[in-house]
Amino acid sequence: MNRDGKSGIVMKSLLLLLLCLITISIGADEKKSRRIMVGIKLFPAVIAADYQLAEKIDGQGYLSLLILHQDKPMLAEDLADRLTHIKKIRDLPVKVEVSTFDDFINGKTSASIAVFLAQSPDNKINKILDRATSSSVLLFSPFKGDVEKGIHSGFVVSDRILPHVNLKTIEQSRIKLKAFFLRVSRHYD
Repeated sequence: MNRDGKSGIVMKSLLLLLLCLITISIGADEKKSRRIMVGIKLFPAVIAADYQLAEKIDGQGYLSLLILHQDKPMLAEDLADRLTHIKKIRDLPVKVEVSTFDDFINGKTSASIAVFLAQSPDNKINKILDRATSSSVLLFSPFKGDVEKGIHSGFVVSDRILPHVNLKTIEQSRIKLKAFFLRVSRHYD
């Protein structure tokens, strides 16, 4: 085989490898998107399991919820819009706002009772958890592995979708969840 034939094979192999990597990347993004959509549907049920929910309304009588992101405001706004459509949790009206991880960490967000993480916080997880713990704010992440890292709640997929809770950090945050909810949840402690 001549030099041109070998370089043609090498180019075709590289193109095939690139196509495979793009396909894997699209598959991973699609999986994250599905987890986010499942999470935003489960989030109100987790909030509803809070014993002290009625005591957590703001001055205008709303349950104040927050969607946090790092650098995807359009995604966070879309999730906020979806969440706003539910209107009430346990007959209490809902107000949803969007902010960044940094604003939440630095106390530049309005008071909220629960936070949905639109992106995995990765290297900011401890700072977000510290802020949530000090203000008894429930954190929910749809991303696999975040509950094990300390985030209060999320979900696991087995033969069905189950809420996933970190009992240690929930207790540290002084959040009290209903016994039935805890019985049907998977626990990490």
